[in-house]
Amino acid sequence: GTGFPLMVTERPVPRDPAWGSLTGAVDIGCAGGGAWPGPMHERQTAGERAWTYNGGEPYAGSQIIDTSGLGPRSWSWIARRYGVECWLLWDVCYFRDIYNGCWDNDVWTDPLTYDQRRSGTTWPDWGNGDGTLFYPGTPRGIAGPVESMRLKSWRRGAQDFEYMWLLDRRGMSGFVNNLVQEAIPAAFGDAEGGATSWRKDVSSWEEARISMGNQLASLPPYAHDYYFAEGY
Repeated sequence: GTGFPLMVTERPVPRDPAWGSLTGAVDIGCAGGGAWPGPMHERQTAGERAWTYNGGEPYAGSQIIDTSGLGPRSWSWIARRYGVECWLLWDVCYFRDIYNGCWDNDVWTDPLTYDQRRSGTTWPDWGNGDGTLFYPGTPRGIAGPVESMRLKSWRRGAQDFEYMWLLDRRGMSGFVNNLVQEAIPAAFGDAEGGATSWRKDVSSWEEARISMGNQLASLPPYAHDYYFAEGY
């Protein structure tokens, strides 16, 4: 009754039967790759908003340090391929492993940021750099956050997406769709039981970006009307 939209990081029909079905009970479904495209596309068709959550191959690129550096860059391409509205990463400044009772880990000397083995979880999850796209600058005499290489990879993908958006606006959606289909043959649930489908050589990604840039450069320039405020 607050008027705020309700977002849940679960699939429309959760794995735990006790939860029942969330269909129609939330405004924003934020499900992992296994719920895409089927259940999440159904919710989009019904008018609900559909996000996705974290990542891991072969479903989506990983945010962990010791995986392909192209991981975060792949998110925007996968989002374009499957119509994902928002990509939610659970944390980007997880400097202390507080969820597992550890307050003294140092992300500058130990890459292991999230480790459920510390809390004795039966089926533990852990990962180097999980939850950190930034690092704290203060311990290194820097007044602000320090960006990671993974954040720079994500930025590359975000810029790629802007190229796609510009081409969409100029009636080149077919060209973009073909390019994305070639770059991401399968992800999310379509990748179940298979190997990672996208290429790991960065040159192919740069070639795709250059081809989008060339298409934009070949289009006629925009017509502009300029309106100046008083005093200019």
